[in-house]
Amino acid sequence: MSNFEPSLERLWERGSLRWQRRSAPDAIPLTIAELDVRTPAFVAEAVTERLAERGIGYFDPAMLSERHGDLAKQLFGFTEFAWSRTCSDALQACRTALDALVTAGGTVAVETPLYPDLTRLAPYPRRRLLTVPAPGAPGSSVDWAAVASTLELSDCVVLCHPHNPFATARSVAEMDRILDLAAQARCAVVVDEVHLPLSGCPSFLSRADDHDAAVVVCTSLSKTFGSSGMRTGFLYANAAAAEYLGGLPDVALPAPDTFGVAASLACLDHGDDWLAQTRAELEVNRVALGSFLPGLDVGVALAPGVPGLIGWIEDDGSDRLSALLRRARVDLLPAGHYGPDAEPGWRISYGIHRGILDVVFDRLSQARRAL
Repeated sequence: MSNFEPSLERLWERGSLRWQRRSAPDAIPLTIAELDVRTPAFVAEAVTERLAERGIGYFDPAMLSERHGDLAKQLFGFTEFAWSRTCSDALQACRTALDALVTAGGTVAVETPLYPDLTRLAPYPRRRLLTVPAPGAPGSSVDWAAVASTLELSDCVVLCHPHNPFATARSVAEMDRILDLAAQARCAVVVDEVHLPLSGCPSFLSRADDHDAAVVVCTSLSKTFGSSGMRTGFLYANAAAAEYLGGLPDVALPAPDTFGVAASLACLDHGDDWLAQTRAELEVNRVALGSFLPGLDVGVALAPGVPGLIGWIEDDGSDRLSALLRRARVDLLPAGHYGPDAEPGWRISYGIHRGILDVVFDRLSQARRAL
């Protein structure tokens, strides 16, 4: 049985933001990055037990904090860290880390293009904003001289690994190079790794012990288990970054909610098989999407990327796919959503049931024949 919800009717009735914001009553939105999964049974049981047995009053999140090492090893892909905290979500973690590492009036570099929520965090409050190129496809060239000069001018660089929207990831060699350059420039490194557990890629923190740069990883299980409505995030730091973050008061990091803690512990203790199946289903979707798009013959193709729930569709700029999407009532996020530097293209979130992806393919094929 699939982990994904197979019924379009149920999804149209869902209260999730992605389905609320669809362009038409019968549109299929492949926009916001989330999994259209049925709630895993182990999560439903844990949340129900928390509600029935412990209520919804004040609680101590220490039960989750005590498992940070297990989470890091089992789901986030590293074993060594000097400091960790639980918070309300990954974006809150990024903001808190930035505020601790960079004073008002400091300089932050961000990848471009980048998903807007993370880009908006960098210049607040009154910080100067610089940019470095987003990671390209495997084997693509990197202007390391330009990266080095930008880091020299920056107090901190914010990276997204794997990258959103491109679904690319820096290789181990590229991670090492960035951490070397950051150490030489005395530039801290904050990495949003919320998409990491679905990708199988190594974490930046797995490389941090070999370098002197201050490294903070911000993540959550929201993308991995389709639990974005439950507010839980995690910060991990190496020793160099812990010098700045270690003295943060509790109020600097809003606590996760009680159900987010229950769900996270359930995912850690019971989620391995579920996660393996979800990854396998996502990979089937990714391969099918890569095979289907060129056959539309409208100048589009799925760009090379890492496994996960999002992909980048390269577009020749002719706007022919845009016409098909409107006719087919399929919603994607256009390049302009990610700022003026994005090349023509579309981000797709393909974390849906394979049968619904076939409906998308049928609609687009019919729209193509109608042109």
